[in-house]
Amino acid sequence: MTAEIQTAVKERKGSVQSPKRVVVVDSLPLTGLGKPDKKAVRARFWEGAGRAVG
Repeated sequence: MTAEIQTAVKERKGSVQSPKRVVVVDSLPLTGLGKPDKKAVRARFWEGAGRAVG
């Protein structure tokens, strides 16, 4: 499934904007309003990387 996602994005957006990897999770952390918590998602992804993005 992840290879299919990468291929679809590459076809539509080009190889520069296609993801290098795709991570499938059961659920996303939500804010108090029930929206996806982008900061928590980023923190989980960059945990232990020594650097972070926005």
